[in-house]
Amino acid sequence: MSEKVLIVDDDTNLLAGLKRQIGRKFDVSFAEGGEQAVQLAKTEGPFAAIVSDMNMPGMNGIELLLKFKQEWPDTIRMMLTGNADQQTAIDAVNQGNIYRFFNKPCSTEKLTEGLNAALTMYRLITAERVLLEQTLAGSVKVMTDLLSVFDASSFGSADIMRQWARKLTKHLDAPHSWKLDLAAMLSPIGRVAVPLEVLVKQAAGENLEAAEKAMIDRAPGVGKDLISNIPRMEDIADIIYYQNKKYDGSGFPEDDVAGDDIPIEARILRFLGDLYKLTKGRAPSIAHLEKLKNFSDWYCPKVLEAAEKWLASEPPPAESDAEMGTVEEDAVAFEVPSNELKPGHFLLSNVETLSGDLILQKGIRLSRVHVERVRNVREREKIREPIKIREPVVTGKR
Repeated sequence: MSEKVLIVDDDTNLLAGLKRQIGRKFDVSFAEGGEQAVQLAKTEGPFAAIVSDMNMPGMNGIELLLKFKQEWPDTIRMMLTGNADQQTAIDAVNQGNIYRFFNKPCSTEKLTEGLNAALTMYRLITAERVLLEQTLAGSVKVMTDLLSVFDASSFGSADIMRQWARKLTKHLDAPHSWKLDLAAMLSPIGRVAVPLEVLVKQAAGENLEAAEKAMIDRAPGVGKDLISNIPRMEDIADIIYYQNKKYDGSGFPEDDVAGDDIPIEARILRFLGDLYKLTKGRAPSIAHLEKLKNFSDWYCPKVLEAAEKWLASEPPPAESDAEMGTVEEDAVAFEVPSNELKPGHFLLSNVETLSGDLILQKGIRLSRVHVERVRNVREREKIREPIKIREPVVTGKR
């Protein structure tokens, strides 16, 4: 975990003095202005804390701290300035959400005390976030593994969409969000309230009656209600709630939310959900994107732009990869009997009984629960074999 400190001031003499005074106490970098500070954050960051002057050429201190708040929100923000008027302090607190405000001249002891307090705060924030993300991710993985046994089609598509989301967000200005990962994995959770026979009809591409279609449409609302019961998951519940909302404001839920007021993660899921339906889980291409652009009012322009960059950078899928939603690096594909399926295998074909009943959906990575499920079904009836899988290359093995 980084605990580097960044100090920003256009006074080179002050920076030289601070380097002598605190350079041995902290892992500290110095910038002679806002633009240089932002560049250092991109190339040498993340920084645990930033201390900025107020009046600097170009980007002033408040603008700089606001930039850090938006781009690197975990960095603890502080101001060290000789411009100590009340309005400057108010603006720094309200816009930059600063942790502490120091007046020049500031003693080495006081600055050292402030930096130590900032690093302690940074450790608390990052430790809580890591614990939250990892604990939630682990819990969600267990939940979705279990649910995929009973609704293989829905949760198989969710896993593919999560992988697509990671690739798409590489081309967005906003960094990939762990919230998007969890929301993608949990996006079908509201479907647990839909009768199984309706889910089977939809998966088979059969026409749904009006009442059945309404059940499917309301599923995100059920999902939101379920997820809202989990502490710290309110944002993810909102993403799930708006995952089918069109950019022009139409669709579920029927409210006044539209455009950029829809959570960006929900806008991404809306696009990827339609892309999955169009490709049926196969590797997407620019041609698929062009078809969706015929309904451009439905999708966020930034998401469409990022999708075009993503798909343009993807190599054409090999014929053997045409059945999968993503192509993994350093991996080999082959066929195995059902009794050789192992946790970690990535399914390239559905696992079905000879009578056509779906056991597991292609496009998911097998867990122990999945493997045990196949084993239990195999003890009662025959499974269609062989099964196409992909697994990472391991030195010394096939």
